[in-house]
Amino acid sequence: EERLRQNQRDLTDEVHAIERLQQVSLHLANAEDSASLYEYIMDAAVAIMRSDFASMQMYYPERGARGEMRLLAFRGFDPEAAKFWEWVRADSGCTCGQALRTGKRGMAGDVETCDFMAGTADQEALLRAGMRAAQSTPLFSRDGKLVGMISTHWKQPHQPSERDLRLLDVLARQAADWMERLHAEEALRRKE
Repeated sequence: EERLRQNQRDLTDEVHAIERLQQVSLHLANAEDSASLYEYIMDAAVAIMRSDFASMQMYYPERGARGEMRLLAFRGFDPEAAKFWEWVRADSGCTCGQALRTGKRGMAGDVETCDFMAGTADQEALLRAGMRAAQSTPLFSRDGKLVGMISTHWKQPHQPSERDLRLLDVLARQAADWMERLHAEEALRRKE
């Protein structure tokens, strides 16, 4: 009987997540205001991943040797954390830096014991901000170019479920399409 209740809760969570993704699609199709759309995507990321924090970044390939990520929106960050991660490079010791280096999702189930974070300023900043676990998912355009990143963070050590990551990948596809459109509009304005 408890298993049945858990299955019903899981199904309800799945339905809510799918409804949230549909709402993001509607907002993307009709959005005029980038800032409110970023906020909407952040809310969806937190809900889907059941996380305590989230952030979204845009990729600037022209900055530095390997480009840099600029923070666009966040949930739960204090001002110090937002300033620390305003720009992230590939040599940064956070999951976003790892994802930028590898082109794949960066994951730290426990920031305190994560190998690639050990002894870095990013590890200290994450712990200071109360973030014990993190993941960063690269956003790629339809033609495979990196355009941004969505990250989520938890107050406790955490390993996201395959279900959560699968739903986040749908949100990431939507966010990447939106960011690709922004890049194209920005390039057109620069040309004019």
